Amino acid sequence: MSKRRNSMSSGAENHFSSKTTENHRRNSTFTEKDETTSKYFKSSSPRLRTDYYAKECISLSKNLLGKVLCRRIGNTILKGKIVETESYLGENDLASHSYQGKRTERNEAMYMGAGTAYVYKIYGMYHCFNISSQEAGSAVLIRSLEPLEGFEQMRELRSVRRKDGGVKLKEKDLCNGPSKLCDALSITKEEINQLNLSSSELIWLEGYAY
Repeated sequence: MSKRRNSMSSGAENHFSSKTTENHRRNSTFTEKDETTSKYFKSSSPRLRTDYYAKECISLSKNLLGKVLCRRIGNTILKGKIVETESYLGENDLASHSYQGKRTERNEAMYMGAGTAYVYKIYGMYHCFNISSQEAGSAVLIRSLEPLEGFEQMRELRSVRRKDGGVKLKEKDLCNGPSKLCDALSITKEEINQLNLSSSELIWLEGYAY
């Protein structure tokens, strides 16, 4: 999570390098090119329910690609299509917060039901957003979004940390990183951590964007 993977969990497909190599990205980090559903598929975008998240971590990581992360702020709903994910496989994964079965107040969301939001801070100020999977202690990190709705509010939220006030911030760069997307959608540990994505009115996922 905050650390890069540098161990091997069970199975060759879960071999993680301490450096971001092509093999590392192919086996644990997924981008939208891995998604096989047609880009022309048009959905009525129903909210994803609990049973959707009840998948093994790697499977969930792949299946989340193309889905839409929605964040309600007041009367506005911000939306972004998930284009990059990364799986953290629990007690056998050295980079996971639950490595060797570690369970603390901080990572409790990883042990809650599938589809629970796990938000934590890095460097004491930036946030990362994860979704718990079927296995206890496992979760999927949402690494990048393609903004769909609420561009100006995303820009305003991102500009808070920028010296240029967001003037030079390009649309494609609004959510192209784990902490950037949290800033852009105002996803914080204090407000979002441990929320159930199947029932929350503040944050949820919908079907494929089109």
